Amino acid sequence: MLEQSVRCYYQAILVDPLVRLIGHRVSPIKVTLLAGVFGILFIPLLLAGQTVWALVCLLLSGYLDTLDGSLARHQNNATALGSVLDIMMDRVVEFSVIFAFYLVDPIQHGLAAILMLGSILLCIT
Repeated sequence: MLEQSVRCYYQAILVDPLVRLIGHRVSPIKVTLLAGVFGILFIPLLLAGQTVWALVCLLLSGYLDTLDGSLARHQNNATALGSVLDIMMDRVVEFSVIFAFYLVDPIQHGLAAILMLGSILLCIT
């Protein structure tokens, strides 16, 4: 609900200018893969105690996840492969965050990790 009221401003201020700037020079699929890489980097950074860098990577992952679709639409290059890869990377990043929290303290975070994974399964069902 919050996304619906804020998304247009976020898109206009933070995404559209970069989409126009890079135009057709960058593949949306490469942006999707880069979003996944930044999301996965959350695990080692959190485990190394680099909380700020872990959050920066997670925010970059989310930004790139927005950028890839906008870029594909701008380039008129939306594909089934890109859509599937985008959804897969979203799940990989979500799992990475949950797994990292679990690894930090399995005893204390185990139940929360299972509940978060369950909520994701319910949402995508």
